[in-house]
Amino acid sequence: MYGTKIINLRDNLLNNRAWDVALPLMLLMISAALFAFSAGSINLKGMTDLGIISVMPPAIYIALLILTCSFLWTLYQAEQRTALLILHIILLIFILHGITVPAEEVPRFNVTWRHVGIVDYILRNHAVNPRIDAYFNWPSFFILSAFAMEVMGLKDPIQLAFWPSVFNNLLYIAPLLLILQSVTENRKLIWYGLWLFYLANWIGQDYYAPQALNYFIYISILGILLSTFKGTQTLLWLERIFNRINRRVVLSETQEQKNLVHGRNTARRQRLVGLLVILLAMLFSVTSHQLTPFAILISVAVLSVFNQISARGLVYIIGIMILAWLAYMAVAYMQDRTDTLIANMGRVDAAISENVTKRLNGSLGHTFIIRVRLLVTLIFWGLAFLGGIRRIYANYLDLTPVLLALPPFTLLILQFYGGEMMLRVYLFTLPFMVFFASALIFTDWPKERIRWQLLAAGLLSILLIAFFYMSRYGNEKIDQFTQKEVEAVNYVYKIAESGALIAAPSPHYPISYEGYENYSVKFYNEEILTDDVDALILAMEQKKARASFFVITTSQESFFYIFYNYLPEKWPEFEEKMIASDRFELIYSNEDARVYKLLKAP
Repeated sequence: MYGTKIINLRDNLLNNRAWDVALPLMLLMISAALFAFSAGSINLKGMTDLGIISVMPPAIYIALLILTCSFLWTLYQAEQRTALLILHIILLIFILHGITVPAEEVPRFNVTWRHVGIVDYILRNHAVNPRIDAYFNWPSFFILSAFAMEVMGLKDPIQLAFWPSVFNNLLYIAPLLLILQSVTENRKLIWYGLWLFYLANWIGQDYYAPQALNYFIYISILGILLSTFKGTQTLLWLERIFNRINRRVVLSETQEQKNLVHGRNTARRQRLVGLLVILLAMLFSVTSHQLTPFAILISVAVLSVFNQISARGLVYIIGIMILAWLAYMAVAYMQDRTDTLIANMGRVDAAISENVTKRLNGSLGHTFIIRVRLLVTLIFWGLAFLGGIRRIYANYLDLTPVLLALPPFTLLILQFYGGEMMLRVYLFTLPFMVFFASALIFTDWPKERIRWQLLAAGLLSILLIAFFYMSRYGNEKIDQFTQKEVEAVNYVYKIAESGALIAAPSPHYPISYEGYENYSVKFYNEEILTDDVDALILAMEQKKARASFFVITTSQESFFYIFYNYLPEKWPEFEEKMIASDRFELIYSNEDARVYKLLKAP
């Protein structure tokens, strides 16, 4: 009796369309609450060389599990609920890419602080100086940041650097949907592909930096081309003729002509707007980043050669824009480095060494994280390859995503990009890899096996979630800084006159955010690793600065242990030798940093 009532209640709930919305909303609130209460309790100072997983509360994994179940429940409803799916994606972004914000005292990544310093320079000088370094030869991002500060009334550029990872990933939603919708009409494949993008995007190139905004430009340009300029004019005419022959409702000739003219005018307006957006976006990309314009150029060239877009002349315009900027506006940077750039072209062995081999060193935790990243990459690419095979067997010819997944690998031939090229290749191919990985699960399964499809989607999500925090935040011990470290650098800025040398064992601490053009910032790791204080003194004296300072912080100590296996107990010994040399004086100290001043020789 009671069993029958329970079964009837379950059936009524499952057949109630209101329940399709109420249940996911309830699960969303539970997941958000778990994340909000758990993220604030993370103590980043207690991390090991495994990164954030060593201090992350299990409740966050529970929140992600609940969110995954809710997302799949919503995805499998007969009625498409776009707003509800978007809410799931947004919460996923906050949990994955915003987890450090409640716990960090100051913005993470040393490069973030350097970018803040460039914005500070522009705000003070209302100009750029291409002679300073490469950043000022591609300044549009920093000029835009300075303009945004003026508009929002912000006083300190560091205020822009807390939430960029979340903000940038939110920006990616629309162009990613545009790309996926242009290559398939399978609703489940599209939304699960978008879901996979954020689970598989462990690269961490979405912080406060030009490449994050340029990635948005990259996927936006491809999305506009694939949706608005798809195919050639000939193919569009053939498609129109085919649709006219197979039209079920016969319209009058006059009405057909009106509809045809209206369709042409609408398509022309869309193409005109799309072309203007592409050109403006490309102008910003060319003037703000060295690498992304070449990724766009290669992708557009491939689409043009294989007639996947009608705007085949666009590739020439993009090429001219890149060459013009390099030849005229970035000449201060290029004239001294052209020979080096040309010499590095084609050195795939050096690219692999810089991107893979050299990273497999350091502490046990660090090498484990690197192997996890390699494993996740290979697994995901393997799933994408199997998804492509699955599509072929299902009689789908996905030429466009295949063509766009391959060109980024050619970037390895151009440069090794400071050891980060493989990361960029992974990121540039990711929108198309997630399409094929999603297609492995959501391509024409028999109805009687639909439950296995749901199970496979859930298991793949759980697998990527399990690896995500290791891959994304495995270096968090050196990526995050403390307020005490910032206070130490502020002290140096307070007493150091213009032209002073600010030296350190490594760049992994907050530096260059103030007086960007006024100080010489150098790093001496070999002298530390060889335990040679005399070599350090000699190297610092060669700069012939008005005053020289040496800053040691806990994040640098973590870097030396994680990447060089340099034990923490060696630092007191090295600093004792510095004092014993009678050339260094400790002028500032707190629990996370020490500042030494290099004294003049007797």
